[in-house]
Amino acid sequence: MAHFSKSGGLGCVCMVLGLVSVRVPGLGSGTGLGSGSGFGRSTRPDIIAVEVVNPRGTSGCSAEARIAAVSRHPEEQTAVVFAEDKDAHVVLSCGVTIDVIAKIGISTTTKVLFLDASPVKIAVQAFNAEGDMFTDLGDIPFEWHLESSSLSERPLRIVPFSQSKYEAPEGVRTLEKVKKRGYVVLVEGVSTGAAVLSAKLTGSHFR
Repeated sequence: MAHFSKSGGLGCVCMVLGLVSVRVPGLGSGTGLGSGSGFGRSTRPDIIAVEVVNPRGTSGCSAEARIAAVSRHPEEQTAVVFAEDKDAHVVLSCGVTIDVIAKIGISTTTKVLFLDASPVKIAVQAFNAEGDMFTDLGDIPFEWHLESSSLSERPLRIVPFSQSKYEAPEGVRTLEKVKKRGYVVLVEGVSTGAAVLSAKLTGSHFR
């Protein structure tokens, strides 16, 4: 618990609340965080950059901030991001860990799709060398491939979020605007048959 002083010498109490820690990959990936209604700042701006999203008025207050990894060191690093609600005298804190992706895997709740059914979300999960899973993969681009033994038509197709009723994560939505795909895709069945869906990281720093 920290104490702040108002003008006139009156004291007020400001509670410091801890949020769940976040693990994000390095190399400039970004993700969004709810941040109360104050200013966002990082204890290590050389590791984590904080950008206020949709600031309101001249104060620059916002209910959301975007964090991005700016470190280029291939090792685990940590920082703390703070946001202050000046009206409620509350400071929110969130621990952020930057690490290197060692392996990836595909996560889905189903392996069978039905014709004329709603598309399902299929996501990439990424892990560091110790097996810890990253919280968010932000706007890191992925290459997705469908392989099928069918000679006529692939039984599955990837549906852009913009053509569905589903809301895409911010980073994925940003990638779709430039005709790229992120760590989550929508897949629907278009004919009977079987197919294999695979994903891989793009960019020279992931090879």
